[in-house]
Amino acid sequence: MHIDTITPQRFDELLSDATIPVAHRALWVLLTEVKFNLTDFLSLDVRDATDTTLSAAGASKTGLTEMRISESASVLLRETTGDRTEGAVFMEARTASPGRGRRIAAE
Repeated sequence: MHIDTITPQRFDELLSDATIPVAHRALWVLLTEVKFNLTDFLSLDVRDATDTTLSAAGASKTGLTEMRISESASVLLRETTGDRTEGAVFMEARTASPGRGRRIAAE
């Protein structure tokens, strides 16, 4: 198996690429900033996120229950959740997104 790596500059470019679904970009930035596990993120409810913090439903595998998030993560999360007040943060959209099925080059 081959794993591509990307430069910080390329990562920033991908985070600002509007053709990539915002939920993907939000998850990417959270995975790099916050010490929760992937399952902690995928189980987040909209009510678990504020403009400055994320709260896990219970202690995560890392033992943390609340983590501060950056402004860029907050902006992407707000775009992801829109005007929803409850439900999963990372839910599958019911319509096709512009970036669906697109492979991202590491460059």
